[in-house]
Amino acid sequence: MASPLLIEVWRFRMLNLALVDKLADYEDELRQLKSSNEPTSDPNVNTQPPSRPTSSAGIQRSHLQSRISHLLPSNRRATSQPPSSAPADQTVHSNNRENAELLTMLTREQSLRQAAESRVSQTNEELEELSAQLFTEANEMVATERKARAKLEERVAVLEKRDKEKRTRLEVLESRLGRIERVREMLK
Repeated sequence: MASPLLIEVWRFRMLNLALVDKLADYEDELRQLKSSNEPTSDPNVNTQPPSRPTSSAGIQRSHLQSRISHLLPSNRRATSQPPSSAPADQTVHSNNRENAELLTMLTREQSLRQAAESRVSQTNEELEELSAQLFTEANEMVATERKARAKLEERVAVLEKRDKEKRTRLEVLESRLGRIERVREMLK
């Protein structure tokens, strides 16, 4: 009974870790995109994404980033069109549009992150509840087993006492029967 619950707890933990790692990858990608779109003349802007430890999904991360960056409109435009000498108005307009698209994507990813974090916290709460329930059930099972064992030991002690008393009575009866037989033989 305990092993399926432990397996579920382990599975929830693994899903939780995968979700957190995926969210961190998305956040890194968004920071990179945002920093590549902003002008670098501001010395207060940090163009490096914050470093985080690599996880077991580090191999998939580069694949995920290339897939995400491939789907972004700025990368599609850069790969599908050669650089041209477009007028300044058109460049500014396209940059504004790209910035608006990136901001929309950023807000969408932030809302997805919040939803995922709420799912993670909900999963953690469920995990804690299941763990508490598991330990409660295990303690109840142990207590029940101890009570049953104590009853059995008490019953065995009573039966052994009765057995000893019966053997003693049997020995007394056998000795009396032996006397009776000896007296019978003497009387014959």
